[in-house]
Amino acid sequence: MNNVDTDLPAKLVRPLYVGAVGVVTFIVAIVALSITVPLATTIQVSGVLVSSSPSFEVQHPYGGTISWVGVKAHQSVRAGEVLFRFDTRLERSTLMEIEAQTAILSHEISLIDIVLAGNLPTNSVVSPSRSREKYIAEEEALQAQVQALLKRAAALQAKARSTLRELEYLSEKHAIMADALAKQQALQERGLTRENDVNLLRSQVLDIAEELSEKTAQRATVASQAEQSRQDVIRLRSQRHADLLVRRRDNVSTLSQLRIEQLRQQAIIDAADIRSPIDGQVQALFKDTAGMYVPKGETLVEIAEMLQKPVLQLNVPVNVVDQVRVDMRGRLTIASLPQREMPVIYVTLTAVAPLAERDREGRPTSYLASAEIEDLSAFDFLESTGVGLRLSADMPVSVALQGRSVTFASYAVKPFLSAFSGALQD
Repeated sequence: MNNVDTDLPAKLVRPLYVGAVGVVTFIVAIVALSITVPLATTIQVSGVLVSSSPSFEVQHPYGGTISWVGVKAHQSVRAGEVLFRFDTRLERSTLMEIEAQTAILSHEISLIDIVLAGNLPTNSVVSPSRSREKYIAEEEALQAQVQALLKRAAALQAKARSTLRELEYLSEKHAIMADALAKQQALQERGLTRENDVNLLRSQVLDIAEELSEKTAQRATVASQAEQSRQDVIRLRSQRHADLLVRRRDNVSTLSQLRIEQLRQQAIIDAADIRSPIDGQVQALFKDTAGMYVPKGETLVEIAEMLQKPVLQLNVPVNVVDQVRVDMRGRLTIASLPQREMPVIYVTLTAVAPLAERDREGRPTSYLASAEIEDLSAFDFLESTGVGLRLSADMPVSVALQGRSVTFASYAVKPFLSAFSGALQD
């Protein structure tokens, strides 16, 4: 048989070799890249826009009955605008009564000060009641009692002086009679006088001594009665002074309590108009009808501030929370805006909650996080281009965060190797 030459021509073999080398080189490069070059994963986090300022819950500090409602649900309000008006007719009536009582007590305290100073109230003292006449009558009655006691004391003192003069006379008479008795007794011993004369003189001396004793006791009684009258005057004046001090103290205490209640009633009246604390929009209206009673501290309306500087409230899935950290940057996407018109807007995470939110069964669902928009001027640009974007609270958004870096080999091959290793172990 003839030998057949099976060798291909060199011009055909060379391209085949070059192609094979290129394919092998490509495969080697792909394998090398999959092993060494890291690939970044993307974490999609959903959330909503919220205001950087919290909503305001407006309450009435005292409670009461609403007489007028000047706002409706979802209405825009300005700071200082009257939202509610409360019925204060009872408080105004109470305040008028308190003011009248306060005037009476203040006037009575002034009258007591005048009396304590030792004077009588005059007609120049303006009296909102009959207090002035009462104090004048009391002082006149006291003065009448004092004058009666003083007159009695003076009369008793005069009687005591008269009795003293009688005592002096009786003392002198007693001394003379006693001296005469002594002389008669000396004469009787010598037999120069009769015994009957001596006995008669002795009887007279004893009578004078008894009268002298009675007068002395009478004078002491009269002097004691005079002193008692003077002490009664002092007691009456002291008792009157003490009564006035007690009355003044009670009036001052009552006046202090009335003034506190007056301030409270005035504060309730001043708080009758409930005004909006900020420029914003009514988020929730809890009391919308006049005549409704509102307990103290109960919320009337919730006002949300205009979305001037929005921030993001995000829900991080529990399976990627280990890759999320504060200060991470992400790209913002607003679902309501066409993506071809959406500029590149970055946000920065500012906080991540340490505990997960849970459902009714207690299973963790997500971790709350907050983020700030780095450049708010992009929204102004969108409005200027006529896109018509208007940011609102609770507008849904999503943020793309860069997760951990992995190689293609570990992403595609490692799961199969792990499964195969587990199968071999089984």
